[in-house]
Formats: sequence, C-alpha cells, structure tokens
Amino acid sequence: MLIRAINEFDGIIGWLTYFGYNYAIRGVADFDAIRNIAISMARDELINLLGVMRSTRYRTILRILARDLPDGV
Repeated sequence: MLIRAINEFDGIIGWLTYFGYNYAIRGVADFDAIRNIAISMARDELINLLGVMRSTRYRTILRILARDLPDGV
C-alpha cells in the first residue's frame, strides 16, 4: 500500500504524511477513502483560493492546467 501511496500522491511529502497519519495513527486502512478525502481537501482549498482571487487571468490559467490532469484527480 505504501508504493501505491507514493505513486498516487506523486511523492509529495505533505500528502504522504497525511496518508501515513490516517493509516498508522487513525487506523484507516481504506486507501481509496484516504485518497478521496485528500482530493476533497485540495479541491476545497482551490475553491477558497479562487474565492479570494480577483484575477480572471489566474482563474483561466488554473482552468487550462486542470484540463491536463488525469481523470479522477
């Protein structure tokens, strides 16, 4: 499961720490549940960021970048 976490979270330390905490400390053994919560957290942060950003250029750039994301991210 650790290799899957490294691959899915692209080696990003913060997300790997989040995974490790949930798996080892909280006892959440369902990888998909941890991943879905992490995706929701990231999405909520992005929505909050866009709420305070007034620049339409910034929003457009993020929208273009998001098109290149793999399905399910």
